[in-house]
Amino acid sequence: MSTSVSIGDRALQLLGNASGAVIQDDTHGKLYWLIRVDTARSWCLRHVRVLTALADEIVLLGVPPTTWTDGHDPYWRVSLGPGRFLTDTQRLHEALAQATIEICNSAPQGSSFVSRDEGHLPFNSVEPKAHLELGGVS
Repeated sequence: MSTSVSIGDRALQLLGNASGAVIQDDTHGKLYWLIRVDTARSWCLRHVRVLTALADEIVLLGVPPTTWTDGHDPYWRVSLGPGRFLTDTQRLHEALAQATIEICNSAPQGSSFVSRDEGHLPFNSVEPKAHLELGGVS
């Protein structure tokens, strides 16, 4: 799963030593946690994207060599090691939920953003352009 660096930084603080390995990609401003397959499909957190195989989408994640811990992009923000592979999904969800609340609530009202496929749309600026009814558009 991925999130922004700002939310990820706070989640890492909240997780402390409970975090498993984490990849940081400064080019795209993302942190990636490694979690068990199919353990986060029901997640619904703003600014958090669960990377999963879908019929209409392919997700590729560059995994850096284990020696890339700094000075490279991407790199291991939290290195792989004994006991540091996968992050417990429940703890990660709790940390990300708390981090999202803290980071998003500190932003001025009306400036929140929803991220979708590396693009950004203003969260509260979408206005309906047409009213759909059975039999046509009005």
